[in-house]
Amino acid sequence: MRDNPLPAREEAGESGETLSSPGTYKLLSYYSLISLIAMVGMAVLLNLLFGKTEQRFMLDLGEKQNIALTQAFSNALWPSLESLLRQSSELLVEDLQGHPLIAHIRQLLNRFTQQLDIVTIEIYNRSGVTIFSTEAQQIGTRRGKDTGFLHAMEDRVFSERTHRGHIAAASGERGERELLSSYVPIRQKGEIVGVFKLDYDIGPLLVHRTHATQQVLQEVGGVFVALYVMLFFVVRRGSVIIREQQARLTRYLQEIRHSEESLKDRVEERTETLRLTNDLLKEEILERQQAEAELRKLSRAVEQSPASVIITDLQGQVQYVNPKFCQVTGYAEEEIIGQNTRILKSGEIDAGGYQQMWERLKQGEEWQGEFHNRRKDGTLFWELASISPIRDQYGRITHYIAVKEDITELKTTVDSLRHSEARLRTIMDNVVEAILAINQAGIIESANPGVERLFGTPPEAVLGGHYESLLPPHHTGEDIHHFLQQGAGRDGCLQREVMALRQDGSLFPVELTVSTVQTAGSVPFIVTIRDISERKKNEEELAKAQQMSYHQEKMASIGTLAAGILHEINNPTAAISGILEALMDLHVNPDPLVADYLQMMREQLERITGITREVSEFSMPQIDEMQLLDLNSLVEKCANLMRFDQRMRNVRLRLQLDRTLPALYGSSAQLNQVIINLLLNAADALEGQQDPLPTVSLTTRAEPQAVLLEVMDNGSGMDDKTKSQAFDAFFTTKPVGKGTGLGLAVCYSLVAKHKGRIELLSTVGEGSTFTLFLPLAARVNERSDDQWPEL
Repeated sequence: MRDNPLPAREEAGESGETLSSPGTYKLLSYYSLISLIAMVGMAVLLNLLFGKTEQRFMLDLGEKQNIALTQAFSNALWPSLESLLRQSSELLVEDLQGHPLIAHIRQLLNRFTQQLDIVTIEIYNRSGVTIFSTEAQQIGTRRGKDTGFLHAMEDRVFSERTHRGHIAAASGERGERELLSSYVPIRQKGEIVGVFKLDYDIGPLLVHRTHATQQVLQEVGGVFVALYVMLFFVVRRGSVIIREQQARLTRYLQEIRHSEESLKDRVEERTETLRLTNDLLKEEILERQQAEAELRKLSRAVEQSPASVIITDLQGQVQYVNPKFCQVTGYAEEEIIGQNTRILKSGEIDAGGYQQMWERLKQGEEWQGEFHNRRKDGTLFWELASISPIRDQYGRITHYIAVKEDITELKTTVDSLRHSEARLRTIMDNVVEAILAINQAGIIESANPGVERLFGTPPEAVLGGHYESLLPPHHTGEDIHHFLQQGAGRDGCLQREVMALRQDGSLFPVELTVSTVQTAGSVPFIVTIRDISERKKNEEELAKAQQMSYHQEKMASIGTLAAGILHEINNPTAAISGILEALMDLHVNPDPLVADYLQMMREQLERITGITREVSEFSMPQIDEMQLLDLNSLVEKCANLMRFDQRMRNVRLRLQLDRTLPALYGSSAQLNQVIINLLLNAADALEGQQDPLPTVSLTTRAEPQAVLLEVMDNGSGMDDKTKSQAFDAFFTTKPVGKGTGLGLAVCYSLVAKHKGRIELLSTVGEGSTFTLFLPLAARVNERSDDQWPEL
């Protein structure tokens, strides 16, 4: 509420001062309006709370009464009821309505229910057929789909409140009635043999509840009116006091012109008087609030609460407990009142938890948590507690209220389930393979973390999707679909090697196993996906190594064969050379024509000798160890040898060699194999080309840290897809039988052994360029083999 301004004028006298201000009277107006609204709201709230509590109590009481009456009736009627239940399934409706046991049962029930407010009684057999009813026309009707009947057949009592108009009770009286209908199972030797329905007239109870509610509301209303009158006079008295103090303060302000010291003394005196007056007012209001708090603590809603309720002061001293608290802890009310809540501590919870709780409560916040407490008999139990501060009208915390529920059995069950789930989750989380549970339609119902390790997709992201989303389109095969459709209901397993699809779009090989798991009510499928990339890689490397070994053996065999052929050629060549020299010696001055022929023969013989020498040097077994080499010499030898290859007859070889090229450190046999493979690939790319003239250029030059060899052709070139796979083992664009797909893979491997690298530039229709970067010999002297950088 806003403070009132100082009055514009005052009236003073010897006995006191009076002050008139319109704002002063607003205090009473505000109080009257707000308190009236509060009382009306509290009355409505109490009426609703009391009504709901009474109604719940009435329904519970009525249901218990119906159960007791049903058990009593069924026991009393059992000899006749058993025979009727046994025969009912074989009787027609007409026979059932005229059965002699019906009249006998009705006669007994009329005698039992003379003093009871029972409206109707119906008995159903296990099939839901009404075998007896106080309303004869209902006999033979079927109630098998009624909610109450279904609950009763599940061994659960079902009760509901209904309103029925113009209905007759067992006594024959008809009229509007509020009924409580209860469906109670009839058990015999542990088996449900039928259902007993009893409609009890709760109208008298409702009338009693209405009278009780009106009486309580009248009493509470009287208390509220009394409180309102007392607070009205308190507020009125406070208004007068404030008005008097305002007048005095005004007078003190006027006297400040005369004496500063006198003003200070008077202000202190009046301020103290005002403070004492305000304290008195606060004490009176606090007393009223304490009375209201006591009324709330004694509320019947708290007394009948199914949860434990305890109210303490700010130090934790117990001031109130409800009966449920005494039932749970074993302490009587007089034993616990005045005690500190520490009496319930078991010592199983560390002090830090209690300290955190008190810190939050002192800050005015609600705290929720669990307590492990000790009963009076020493047994331990768990409670779920919600503790809230109780504030007065000034917002100050005066008490704490705790509502607690015994969760010992729930805690034990949850702990057991948590341990079991943790063990299973630990096993599933640490399995390397991806494991999916799918239904017969292939929909993923659960997945383990292995899915993220293999596919890069979180397990929760694949739930609800089809398992084929993890595989390339049309890559699973019809046999897997057939297994999912036909494999249900029998033990079985299907295993296939397929390609899988990662989240980034890359493919990798997996071993996919689908097996059935028999469970209650369903037959799910378990899909196990194992990454076999490493195994496939090892298989490919083994095949590649076998092919390279075969290639090397083939080259060695060719070299041995060439050496043998050259040896046989050298013998006749030497004889011809000797004969030619003899002829030239015999004809000192031969005929010019004969001299020309002899000279031509010598030139061709020298050509044959040069060719055989080059082939001999190339085919000679070479040491595969690293040594200082002249790259230009290796290029020239390989180029001279390839000129005799049939594929190079129509190809122009152009050498552009840097004669200042420094030495490199490597294996001549391995580098010869690389150069020949690159020349053969270039020849294959130029096959059949006429225009422009097929040309292969070999260029060497020095780089700061390496020597460089370029093998460039002007053939058909490669597209981007072919370039990306050019160095893959067993990849080839040649027809079957013309290549193994290992040429460039071998080149890449041999260059890598020299700590170098090979690059490919190619454009469709313009040709291709392979560039080799090989380390210098000086770099080798500075570092060991393992320290060579990859250029």
